[in-house]
Amino acid sequence: MSARMREIAILAVASASGSEFETYAHQRAGRAAGLSDDELSTLASGTFTAQVAAYRLCLRLLAAPGLGKTPTSRHWSAC
Repeated sequence: MSARMREIAILAVASASGSEFETYAHQRAGRAAGLSDDELSTLASGTFTAQVAAYRLCLRLLAAPGLGKTPTSRHWSAC
């Protein structure tokens, strides 16, 4: 997973869980990984549209925590 995708995942989880600290802490890392201020803003508001598959996967895993920690092709195909 690239640094950019990792930060998308972390920031998506931070937004969905309402973690202000995690959002704050990872916005800098997100910028360093190539996310623009606009992308950071849309991640924080839940309206992110770039690299949608990775973002949707994170949201799906958040919505169904019983799926386990390791995404499978079944999870990706559901995106």
